[in-house]
Amino acid sequence: MGETLESRWLVFVVAGQRCALNISDVLELNRHDAHAMVVPPGMPAVFRGVMEIRSTLTPVLDLRVALGHPSLEEETAAIQNMLEQRREDHVRWINELEASVREQRPFTLATDPHQCAFGRWYDTIMADEAELDKLTNGNTSMRHVLQRALRAFDEPHQRIHAVATDVVQLLEEGRADKALERIELTRATTLNSMLTLFDRFFALIRKLRKSLVVILERHGQRLGVIVDSVHIVREIDPAAVVPPPAGVDASGLVAGVAPAVETVDAAAGGEQREVGAGELTLL
Repeated sequence: MGETLESRWLVFVVAGQRCALNISDVLELNRHDAHAMVVPPGMPAVFRGVMEIRSTLTPVLDLRVALGHPSLEEETAAIQNMLEQRREDHVRWINELEASVREQRPFTLATDPHQCAFGRWYDTIMADEAELDKLTNGNTSMRHVLQRALRAFDEPHQRIHAVATDVVQLLEEGRADKALERIELTRATTLNSMLTLFDRFFALIRKLRKSLVVILERHGQRLGVIVDSVHIVREIDPAAVVPPPAGVDASGLVAGVAPAVETVDAAAGGEQREVGAGELTLL
């Protein structure tokens, strides 16, 4: 996609992959929804359509699709669908607990909050910053926002599962009516609070996962490129750039590979610092 490798590059993320475009090719950045998109008949699937940018019709390439990944919208829908299932799991869980009491049979669903499907996902993602960053579209500065939203689930989720232990105790005491009251109270309070948290989390995910369009001009031709998030402009020594490994780039877009430098927020003053990490794909 590029023929020259100058020293200043715009670093961005696509599907968790750190990439860079030469800054000399970049005209501007736009939100994906900042301009109307028209899709001409027969346009290849890797293109989202055409935008009018400063009176110039500009084709817009979905870089995720071009590099062999699902589009951001498809991935976001899959995440929300998974979380909606976890939301409904807890509605079914409390309903099954009530049914087990009324039908005088053992309750067989997970009573340990770390063993239900949501608990396993929660524990995994809270322990893995790379997975958290996927939810924020690679925007590491928003990681703390996501962590705070997820931590809000911890207490109500534990309290929901704890009610099963309370119900067993009440049944052992022959107080089935009190067990049913306890279940209904949990449904009306703790479960309702958790369902609200899920709804808020869905809205947060949709807000965080907003793509950007990088407008490029190369050899007199304009092209918009949809990316997940933009990080920084950084210097890359041309001598550090090597050709992409054979057979890795099926898209034909990769110009080379350079050592990556991850930018993170410093604890004090909001300043940024850089730490070496992985590889950077140059386009």
